[in-house]
Amino acid sequence: YNFFKDTRTVLDAYLMFFYLKWNRKNIKNFLEIGVNQGAIPSLILDVNPNVNLTLIDIDLSKFKKNIIPKKNIINNIELIESNSQAVNWNKLSFFELISVDGDHTQPVPSIDIVNSINKSNKNTVIWLDDYKWKGMENTRKILINKGWQSWIQADQGEWWARHSLQPFIDFFLASMNILNFSRMWQAQPNDSFKWSISSPQCVYDNCQVVQ
Repeated sequence: YNFFKDTRTVLDAYLMFFYLKWNRKNIKNFLEIGVNQGAIPSLILDVNPNVNLTLIDIDLSKFKKNIIPKKNIINNIELIESNSQAVNWNKLSFFELISVDGDHTQPVPSIDIVNSINKSNKNTVIWLDDYKWKGMENTRKILINKGWQSWIQADQGEWWARHSLQPFIDFFLASMNILNFSRMWQAQPNDSFKWSISSPQCVYDNCQVVQ
């Protein structure tokens, strides 16, 4: 993951990596809105190269240059080089895992969430990037009103689902060394989320801790 030089998302990548391994057999289709260099799709292909990827971004040149040649996998990747508003969503599949990391200026992220919800099933997990940004509270309200629950708030992304993610959280706490370099705590009754996880700055200053 260090290839991307994006140390601020190391904790989120660590969490995503173990979720992908834990739920490997159930994740068949992945959607990402806002791909940039392709860190998350690259991570998915490392864990399970058979996942079908649908990637939407106005510029996919970095992904085409840096990821596709290294993975040598193209048959299960659909690249849609467009802004998400111009996509024909009716032609897309339903997805078990969705990453929303496109334009963060409202109303775009809220529209992206609505479209993503329409392409989800009962076991879908939505990873909402930069959920702390100004204006993202409107996007989060849409998820809540549609019956979604914020299960995990990490440093960068927030995990949403309509089903319980507690089995994964129990596995994560019991099996990983996450508490060696991060703090994970259960929310209070009035909080909008179930769990929160965060790492001190030294983790991001020295990625070897995670590796």
